[in-house]
Amino acid sequence: MTHTGYTIQMKIKNIKVHLLNGAQTEGQVFVSEYSPLHAGDEKISEYFEQNSSFLPFKTGTDLILLSKNFIVFAEYQSEEDYSIYNKVETEITLFGGKTFSVFIPIFVPNPGARLSDQINQTEKFLLCSDESGGVTYLFNKNHIVSLKEKR
Repeated sequence: MTHTGYTIQMKIKNIKVHLLNGAQTEGQVFVSEYSPLHAGDEKISEYFEQNSSFLPFKTGTDLILLSKNFIVFAEYQSEEDYSIYNKVETEITLFGGKTFSVFIPIFVPNPGARLSDQINQTEKFLLCSDESGGVTYLFNKNHIVSLKEKR
């Protein structure tokens, strides 16, 4: 095998993942410096939506491959500009009964967009935030039992 000298520039992002067995693990993921969807770095939410079953995840000095199927949700410091979204306060109930009060961003230029439109998009993970927008959550849709819009 010949080394071509090409490297892929990556950035390290800190996240915390919550697994199906109840374990919580803090570590890093590696995102590209170039997103194929927009100018700038790849976002963690885009990283999670890549067409792969396992995600490279660094914990301390170990690099492991995490199965996306067993990630219930991830949380990290927000990269999103939530000011361009209408945020819908929602209660999410996961398999096992755990509930979360979160805000789901719905893109404003689509005035008819509803929570049901957002949840039924093709993405495998649902993008949410805390009230301030400082923390982003990615919930694996396969582990969501129900959502209820708070009014």
